[in-house]
Amino acid sequence: MRKTLITLAAVMILTSCKSLQPFQLTFGNQGGFTNVVTTYTLQEDGKLTKASSMSDGKKELTTVSKKDLKEVEALISKVNFAGASVNQPGNMSSFVNLTRDGRAYTNTWASGSSSGNTALDELLTKLNSLVPKQ
Repeated sequence: MRKTLITLAAVMILTSCKSLQPFQLTFGNQGGFTNVVTTYTLQEDGKLTKASSMSDGKKELTTVSKKDLKEVEALISKVNFAGASVNQPGNMSSFVNLTRDGRAYTNTWASGSSSGNTALDELLTKLNSLVPKQ
């Protein structure tokens, strides 16, 4: 009985510590008269950084909570990056790019409109909500 409880506890601990699949998400916008590119990068460890074509280097913004990372992971699965790609840039464009398992998936569409993929739109909305207001 005691061995069973110890084994069960060990299994529960190991499965509860399961980490998310490694990924990197870049998202943001680009274009317009000045063709400025603003890129946010979210790592699987929760670090969120910002880069802009108007400045040098990356600026660390925040560390995203594990709860939010799990929501992002669920939305990534819902988007099905491997099966869908959006390439409809506009004068001002939004983008969400995923790098995972050595593969890169790129999606770009006109800002202010739908990407045509509801799950991708939901993912961008979630990602934008993680960016601290400045």
